[in-house]
Amino acid sequence: MANKHFFRIGIIGIALLCFFVGVGAAASDNASLQVRATVLPWVKAQAIQQTASYQVTRADIAKGYTDLTAAVSLQIQTNIVHGKLLLQVANLGAEQVLVKQAGTFNEQIFIPLVAGNPQEIQTYDLRVVLPPAVVIGSYPLYLSMQTTVL
Repeated sequence: MANKHFFRIGIIGIALLCFFVGVGAAASDNASLQVRATVLPWVKAQAIQQTASYQVTRADIAKGYTDLTAAVSLQIQTNIVHGKLLLQVANLGAEQVLVKQAGTFNEQIFIPLVAGNPQEIQTYDLRVVLPPAVVIGSYPLYLSMQTTVL
């Protein structure tokens, strides 16, 4: 919200400068205006779809994990031209959750950032590592995601 106010104040300031330069230009043949602006980098990552629960079967218990296909979709927006976003995934329950990227499951992944893709949506598979005392049944999935721009 504060950024919008600074933007508005900046626009008003530029308009006033243009007005006074225009008044001065009416009195002379030449006028110039130099404007410098700094745009801070930003990233917005939002989970737009997330699996709310998962089923544990006898086969899952034997493997020690269960895989969830297309379990979370992220919408990523940025003005960064080239960079990386570190995404760390955790479960607020007892189970460890890993996210799949390039065929490998990890606690964190790196997402390349490219400006100009305002509505980029990426979907990820998850692996829930089951605790030793798990039983067959349905369990809620409480995901926590943290992002860091690198």
